[in-house]
Amino acid sequence: MKQKVDDFFKKFNLFDYIYLPLSLLAVTIVSIVFQCDALSIVYSIIALIAVFILSKGFVIAPYAMICGYVLYAVQAYLNGLYGEAILNMFVLVPLQIFTIVSWIKNHKKLKEERSSSVIVNDIKWKEWLIIFAVAVAVGVAAYFGLRALNTNYLVLSVFTFVIPIIANYLMLRGSFYNFAVYIINSVLLVVMWLLPLFEGKDFGTDFIPMAVCFLSFAISDVYGMVNWLKLKRQQKLTQNNKNLEENTIQKEK
Repeated sequence: MKQKVDDFFKKFNLFDYIYLPLSLLAVTIVSIVFQCDALSIVYSIIALIAVFILSKGFVIAPYAMICGYVLYAVQAYLNGLYGEAILNMFVLVPLQIFTIVSWIKNHKKLKEERSSSVIVNDIKWKEWLIIFAVAVAVGVAAYFGLRALNTNYLVLSVFTFVIPIIANYLMLRGSFYNFAVYIINSVLLVVMWLLPLFEGKDFGTDFIPMAVCFLSFAISDVYGMVNWLKLKRQQKLTQNNKNLEENTIQKEK
C-alpha cells in the first residue's frame, strides 16, 4: 500500500503541487465568503480533486468522479436544474462504472495490470459518426423531456445534458479528446450558474462558487489534454519497444 502511495506522488510535478492546493483554497474561500452550504463546499473539493486526478491519467479517477457526480446531482436538484440532476445520477454515474470495467480490461489485455495510468486509445472516424448521430438523438429526446420537467434554461440545459455524455464516453474509450469536450461543458456550466445573478437573484447563493469551481475544471481539462498526449506518446514508444523485442526473440528462434 505504501509503495502504491509513493508511486502515486512520484508522478506529481511542481505545477501539480502549486495548482491543486491553490484551486482548492480559492474555491473554499469563495464558498465561505458567499456563505455556501456544506454540500457545495464538499462537492467542490471532491470534484476538483477528481478532475485533477483524471487530468493526470490515474486509473482511480472514475471512482472519485462517481462521488463528485452524486453530490452534484443533489446540488443541481436543489437549484431546479433537473436535467443536470438526472444526467449526473442516472447517466454519468453508470458511465463511470462502465469506465472502470473498460479500463481494467484494457490493462489486462495489454498486460499492464500494475500500471497506475490509463491506456490512451485512438477513435476511428466511423465511431465519431456514430457518436455524433447518438448525440443528436439524445439531444432531441432531452429537449422534450426537460421541457416537460420545466427545467430552468432549457436550451442550455440540453447542451449541458448531451455534452457530458460525449465526454464521459470518450473517457471510457480512453481518448484524450474527452478533455476538449469537458472544456466546452465547463464553460457552459459557468454560464449556467452565473445566469441567475443577471436575473437579479441574491449573491448569497452557491452561484458564484459553483462558477469558480467549473472554471477550475476548465483549467484542469486543458492540463489533462497535455498530460494525456504525453502519456499517449510514452505508451506508444513502450509498445513499439515491446514489439521490437518480441520480433527479435522470434528471429533468434
